[in-house]
Amino acid sequence: MVALGAASLSANHAWGTYHWGRQANPFTLPVGDNVSGVWDANLDVAITDWSLSDVLDLTKVTGRSSASLCRPTVGRIEVCNYRYCRTGWLGIAQIWISGDHITQATTKLNDTYFASAPYNTNAWRQLVTCQEIGHTFGLDHQDEV
Repeated sequence: MVALGAASLSANHAWGTYHWGRQANPFTLPVGDNVSGVWDANLDVAITDWSLSDVLDLTKVTGRSSASLCRPTVGRIEVCNYRYCRTGWLGIAQIWISGDHITQATTKLNDTYFASAPYNTNAWRQLVTCQEIGHTFGLDHQDEV
């Protein structure tokens, strides 16, 4: 699930032209750890996997938000888990932009659904963690145009 203001989304597996402004490769981006113990390994794998890119290097740092609020911090991604209620989403990513540049982002992982079948598995937690962090780079779903 994706949350953006009133902006429309477009094809090419991207949210329009939104991207983090970078000066060099690899681009180092801090990821704030606001997740509980059951999510730690999933966050670590997502950070490692996304950092396999030649242009992106994620670095896990201490989170600066409460899990329940999951407020953004300029220049980084804050990742949180909490029982966000029956919202209809397992995870949701939000980005804040200035022009075409993403300036801050959050990924929320909804423990309301992950507390019961079929989502209370490591595989589901991993899939949603990786996907939602991918959205914070400006990436859309592959099957959406």
